[in-house]
Amino acid sequence: MSAAIIFSTLGMAAFALANPLIGLSARQLGHPAFITGCSTPHTQLSCHNTTIQENTCCFENPGGLIMQVQLWDTYPKTGADDEWTVHGLWPDNCDGTWGQFCDPSREYPSVTQVLKDNHRDDLLDWMGKHWLDQNGDNESFWEHEWNKHGTCMSTLEAKCMPKGSKNGTDAVAYFQTAINLHRAVPTYKILAAAGIFPSANKSYTYDELTSAVKKEMGYIPAFDCDKNIIFEISYYYNLRGSVVDGTWQHIDAFTGGSCPKTGPLWYLPKGVAAPAGQTTSASPSSTAASTSTVSASTTSPTTSGTPTSGKYILDAVINGTAAGCLLSKGTWAATGPSITCAKFTFASSDNVHYTLTSSKGPCAVDEDGGLSCDATIQSPSSFKLTLVNDSNELTYQGLTIFSSSAVPQGSAQQNVKLGCGPADSEFALILRSS
Repeated sequence: MSAAIIFSTLGMAAFALANPLIGLSARQLGHPAFITGCSTPHTQLSCHNTTIQENTCCFENPGGLIMQVQLWDTYPKTGADDEWTVHGLWPDNCDGTWGQFCDPSREYPSVTQVLKDNHRDDLLDWMGKHWLDQNGDNESFWEHEWNKHGTCMSTLEAKCMPKGSKNGTDAVAYFQTAINLHRAVPTYKILAAAGIFPSANKSYTYDELTSAVKKEMGYIPAFDCDKNIIFEISYYYNLRGSVVDGTWQHIDAFTGGSCPKTGPLWYLPKGVAAPAGQTTSASPSSTAASTSTVSASTTSPTTSGTPTSGKYILDAVINGTAAGCLLSKGTWAATGPSITCAKFTFASSDNVHYTLTSSKGPCAVDEDGGLSCDATIQSPSSFKLTLVNDSNELTYQGLTIFSSSAVPQGSAQQNVKLGCGPADSEFALILRSS
């Protein structure tokens, strides 16, 4: 059992305070499907309760050891070249066992129709790009994940749904939360920050992979392999409150995954079936087969960022287009005649970790994920810069996603928070010489 699993409740709380992103609240993750009212100071953490919890609408039981699982399907290639896709959200029991297909009465013949009936075409569109079946049958994949895993979550049972809810509200909440958690942990960028990129020519060790995530995020995941080819990663959580809008407590993986702990591991580029010079008769990922012989290499970006002396602007970039810039208080606005982009000074003792200072003072991310710059801040946050597509993206605890409640218009300003938000108001903060 990992050390994180056996922490006392007090120890877990202290760990979360030391790492603001170890505890992910609904506010940081984006808009929940609805508000349950479960998250109170007295709500106990799943698998850490000291008394019997009778209200299982507000306490996940027995599946309180929850895995957020991501896929790296390489051959056939599935998803973007620089993104791990969603596998699912799985509630294991606290001892590592699990239930499955727990409530046939709540299985749905069509997840697509459930999302449409609940007016969640936004989720459907996102899933069609990022929650993908390797054989192209996304609908069956989604049904399987909900029927096998979602129906085993106690806080999503029918009795826990708001009165008058539409049919399928439970499944909508499951997919919404799974998506939010996935987007909050961008595995490709986390590994890239440590210089780990897909390659058919360079292998990695298990310790290198787990240490990379530990360094960026503060906890250890589990990697799964087909022989020695990586195809999956699992992040583990305990939960305080409901799956719908509770606080997710990152913990070290309950098990180490199936990848060999010694010897070379291959993190292959998508579309590549085997390391250079080798042949394969089985897929390196979970569902398909190949008989290809491959000799390939890939050129990937590298973690960089050594700002020279001087000041820099941080542009807010949405889908590759500059939509505005960061202002001196840590808010942002659309660029225009009445807006003056802040000029930030970057300070570093190791050319890896940076503190930011604007004319208002040093900048910090608070425990709720909010960004601000003010002379009263005594403990500035430590940021990194990750080179992606020739641009330096501001990175904090492995995340490069920032968001606001809406895209600012005119001279209006919006507060900035770390992590996911409404899809059209998520942005990267990209360094530009002033």
